[in-house]
Amino acid sequence: MARLMRTQCEPWISTHYRYVCVFCLSVQIVWGLDQVTLLNPPEEPVSDHLLEILYSCDQPATVQLDCIVSFDTGITSTLLLRQWSCLPDDPKIRTLELNLPDWLVYQADGIVPDSQWVLSCILMASVRHSGFDDTERSVAAQDVATLQPRPFFNRPVKQHPLCIAWSTQMLQLTQQFSKKQCPLEQGQLHVQVSAESEEASAFLSPFKVPLSEWCQISVTLHGRMVTVSMVCMDKEQRTVYSIEHMLRHTIMLDDTEGYFVIGGGKYIRGVEGYYGPLVYYRNRISPHSPSEVVIPDVIRSVNLTGWLQTCQAFHLDMTVKISGYSLKAKQRTESETCFDAFHEWMVKDRLPSKSQCGLWEAIVPHRRQAAKLAKFLAFKYGKRRVSLPAVGRALYSLSLHKLGRASSTEVVSRILPLLLQAGCLADNRALHMSSMLYSTGLGVKKQPNKAWLLALLGAQKDDRLALLHLGHLHHQGLHGLPTDPDLAYAYYANIAKQTTLDRLNPTPQQTFVEAIYLNNDEVLNVQTNEDHHIFQWLKLQARRGATEAEQAIGRMLFWGQQGVTPDIQKAVRHYERGAVQWEDPVSMYDYGIVLLEGHGVKKDIPKAVTFLKKAMDQGFVPAINALAWYYERFEQDYKQAVQLWEQADLLNCPDAALNLGVVYSQGLYPGKAADQFMAYRYYLKSAERGHIRGAVQLAEMWTTGIPGHVNRRPSDAVLLATYPFYFLYFRHMTSPSVMIEMSL
Repeated sequence: MARLMRTQCEPWISTHYRYVCVFCLSVQIVWGLDQVTLLNPPEEPVSDHLLEILYSCDQPATVQLDCIVSFDTGITSTLLLRQWSCLPDDPKIRTLELNLPDWLVYQADGIVPDSQWVLSCILMASVRHSGFDDTERSVAAQDVATLQPRPFFNRPVKQHPLCIAWSTQMLQLTQQFSKKQCPLEQGQLHVQVSAESEEASAFLSPFKVPLSEWCQISVTLHGRMVTVSMVCMDKEQRTVYSIEHMLRHTIMLDDTEGYFVIGGGKYIRGVEGYYGPLVYYRNRISPHSPSEVVIPDVIRSVNLTGWLQTCQAFHLDMTVKISGYSLKAKQRTESETCFDAFHEWMVKDRLPSKSQCGLWEAIVPHRRQAAKLAKFLAFKYGKRRVSLPAVGRALYSLSLHKLGRASSTEVVSRILPLLLQAGCLADNRALHMSSMLYSTGLGVKKQPNKAWLLALLGAQKDDRLALLHLGHLHHQGLHGLPTDPDLAYAYYANIAKQTTLDRLNPTPQQTFVEAIYLNNDEVLNVQTNEDHHIFQWLKLQARRGATEAEQAIGRMLFWGQQGVTPDIQKAVRHYERGAVQWEDPVSMYDYGIVLLEGHGVKKDIPKAVTFLKKAMDQGFVPAINALAWYYERFEQDYKQAVQLWEQADLLNCPDAALNLGVVYSQGLYPGKAADQFMAYRYYLKSAERGHIRGAVQLAEMWTTGIPGHVNRRPSDAVLLATYPFYFLYFRHMTSPSVMIEMSL
């Protein structure tokens, strides 16, 4: 070493001293291990969780955090959450915010997108070394944690910022139009079962369900084998379909809790069709083979297939006639236009010497009136296309005109075909009237089965009178039908839900029905109109500052009570005067509600909140409920909303009890999971206080029950479901407060 340094250093040294230089090279080597550990993974997908990860590596590497999600469709998706570099060193702990996708954590709400059903969710942290081409990375160490995905309705609702970006709003508006839905119209059967491990699997049948035919569908479970067979009968022709599917897991058979739903329910949409008798074999397989299947007598007697086929042929005939008459009307309009002499000579030369009728103009005798009306409408409206429902409405009006001029019931039998044709062309009023004529035997032979058929057709279109008629038949067991409270409830519940929706959207076309007995002079004497002396006296008292008179006028004009024609705009002016000029808390509340909803006045939320707070400060309890609804709807502040609802509930507010029931039912209570029993208790409280929608929700829970808490009460559910349209007067209708309810 000394010699080496001497030969290198001597040329640079100017003295005669000789140095012996010794260099010592010191190298520190750190030996690390490839390891990674998830120290505090959450138990389920949550938002903003601070995750700690312990990691180290023996050479430069990359630490990667992934989320692996598997869906019930068999698809597995890997989501890259975070990635950072790792250098050889002592083990380190990195704390990071776990940002899982919103569709995995929250309920879909229009901004948070919907997702497929999540079966499993795994967090995986890994140490990866680069390959030779720096593209592929080999996994040197990894650690996984399984997160239990929450069911959709148990997930929290994301509280979005009050000011949403314009792009997000546009996506929210267009999402429902661009969303690709499952092609239900393809007609395949979708069978889904759950395993003992609560893992779900499903499959589709290769065959399709035909339209306008009666089919018997059988599903047989035998071990892991599922057999689906379908026998369809069109007149005398019988078609048999069958499929066997082997599941990868053992099916969980548990029919000791819960309830059966046929034809769709709260969570699964049904199909548009009709269901016949159902047989459930609990401990054995059906002994009947497909060759032994016959159409039940109850289905044959109604002859629904015959009606649908005849009606379809009538639709086709009328469509052809409407098109032909519309074309003729167009040609007549063009012929009335002024042209030059040469053009008229050319057209005249091409016309046939004799008038000709097309084959489509041939008229079946019993369809003559319908054809005449189609021709009349086509020539009357010219270029505007005439629709089949328009012809149906014209037929119904013609039937009523003929019935009004009749002097005896004998004419009913001649008018009934017109009503049936109008019903076929989508006029529900004609279907209901025909059903009543067959049911009562007025002017025609009494035929309960035909009455039943026509009521079913009207109920399929959600006609309320048809639903009411069928609900009454099954509730009372009339015309040979067995008493069936569950089926009766299904019909009544449909009307009840339609009624509650109507009450949330008041229009001048709605009429408020009041029970008035002719022997009650006191009630008769208060029936009035805007020109009546009672109404004029109330207006005078209101101008003088009588707040009760101001409230009464506003109520009568808003809902159309006591014989007054509804006029929402005039009602709002009375609410405003009572709120601004007289500072009446009831009027301030009513005015705040219409401002909040924009009924009869331009929506003004800040102004509405101001009046509601003033009403609350004066101790008006419904204003507390309305402010809670504002915080829930417009600010998504569930903590403040729940606090106000609980305050109003302690003051016996029926709306507050209903809204708290919805909060518990949908899992929206801050810091608490969904609790159906708590929801039931609040619905019961709301119904006992006279709230219609609370009664509807309570009836729904009574018809299904809550295992371990509430027994099924189908008979009571039927009576409660009739509440909205039999209870004709209730105190909520004294103001617009019925509009301030949470959406289910």
